[in-house]
Amino acid sequence: MRPAPLWLTLALAAPLAACSARASDPAGGSAGAAAAEPRPAAPASAPSAAAAAVAPRAKPWAKVRNVLLLTVDSLRADQPWSGYGFGSTPVLSALAEKSAYFTRMYSVANHTMPSLTAVLSGRYPSELPRDRCPLTFFQFGGGVASYLAQDGVYTFASQGHAVFLGAIKPDVGFDEWHVLPHVANLKATEGAVTGEPIAAAMNAFLRKQSPGGRRFFAWSHLVDPHDAYVRHADFPPSNHPLRNVYDGEVAYEDKVIGTILGALKERGLDGETAVVLTADHGEGFGEHGYNRHGYTVYEEEVHVPFFLYVPGLEPRKIDAPRSLIDLGPTLVELLGVAPPPSWRGTSLLADLGPEAPKARDVIVDAPELDTRPALRAVVRGDTKVMFIGQQAPKVFDLKADPEEKRALPAADAAPHVEAARAALDELEIIRSKPCTLTKEKKK
Repeated sequence: MRPAPLWLTLALAAPLAACSARASDPAGGSAGAAAAEPRPAAPASAPSAAAAAVAPRAKPWAKVRNVLLLTVDSLRADQPWSGYGFGSTPVLSALAEKSAYFTRMYSVANHTMPSLTAVLSGRYPSELPRDRCPLTFFQFGGGVASYLAQDGVYTFASQGHAVFLGAIKPDVGFDEWHVLPHVANLKATEGAVTGEPIAAAMNAFLRKQSPGGRRFFAWSHLVDPHDAYVRHADFPPSNHPLRNVYDGEVAYEDKVIGTILGALKERGLDGETAVVLTADHGEGFGEHGYNRHGYTVYEEEVHVPFFLYVPGLEPRKIDAPRSLIDLGPTLVELLGVAPPPSWRGTSLLADLGPEAPKARDVIVDAPELDTRPALRAVVRGDTKVMFIGQQAPKVFDLKADPEEKRALPAADAAPHVEAARAALDELEIIRSKPCTLTKEKKK
């Protein structure tokens, strides 16, 4: 875990608990959050894009009873399974080989809280009540966990990131919410790692489940590849001049994920459990003048891996641009539940049929903070339009210029900018509140 600055310490000042039990309160959530949206029996009229994508349950996901979601903090899309020539990821590479591998998946934002909150809530970050703190507090109700609970699905989370504690934790609707004890004091700069204890809690949960038993949705967010990077004796740095220690962290996390998948198989759950592997965002190594993440919406920060393993599904690659805003509808449909009309996104199961995946816009939405303006991007096929505060938009041809080094001239960019603005106009943006923690810090 990374050192906690003053504003993080203040954000975590609310009473902390290593485990929150919500079995008696299926709506869950923070005070003031909206109640869970009732699950409709069937859409009455014109459904949302998410609801319209739901088809009658059919093979192979008809036999899915459970979903395991594994998100890895700061995991870039370019890894050994995609042709990256450094590092070692035997577990994840094997998972990619047997999954539906979405090669052009985009995170919703460029840092943890807005990206994962969008997945859990079914709404873009700018569409949620929020403040402008570096670790933003988002308010929402009726998200993925709450909605699944209405259908009798048990929800479990095992976490090891300080943002999952205190008032800002996005635990809405989870029956069990486990966070490592004293996680805010586990500092990577002092050699702390959290992957194995996070996995231990998840594995303990999985070993209590039985094939054909209660349905569950289980989620762990693994954080070790986040900076600061720790050296592992059994997973030494790679030979990459910049990513060397980071690559060792990824190799370590690969082993950790292997223990979780092993527990799933040990209990005989692998034949009825869908597995999703992705990241909250990527990580920069100076490609555009920034290291780490949260600074830009260039590919290194927002292009993320995405594997969807469904027992019995023939492996495939899907190269159409897609967004993690689609993950919420996908998770609930895997468990036989139609997403509510209010959710954004379209279930990715629509891409697993015989027809070619349909083209659609991908929106990256990193709302404004007190420390920087809003950062947004729209990906349309091979074209990407970036909006950075009040600056002139930048347009890139990702096919001709995958490293985003040469923005298109203004005349060539104009029609792409117009189309991208039209896509962003669909967002129902809510005005954010100032960060009182930042103000306290400045006094």
